[in-house]
Amino acid sequence: MSPSASTKHSLELIEEKTTLFLADFESDWQAEAKTRHLQFNMIHADVIVEIDQRLLAVILNNAIGNAVGHTTYGRVTYCSKTRIGN
Repeated sequence: MSPSASTKHSLELIEEKTTLFLADFESDWQAEAKTRHLQFNMIHADVIVEIDQRLLAVILNNAIGNAVGHTTYGRVTYCSKTRIGN
């Protein structure tokens, strides 16, 4: 995506449970990892968050894609957690 294209994107924030949003990512990346003889799993907190699904999808696909693409053997784990307070 070019820099000018990213500035045209308006945020479309919705509230959604993380488990619902991440379920598709987990199954898609498990299948991709399996073709590379890797294990893939996701560990995440089940919370309701306000997110822009398209933007988060780009970020996660980039990060997970890099991890799977640069891992030659073993496992890739995506982990997220909540933080209470500052």
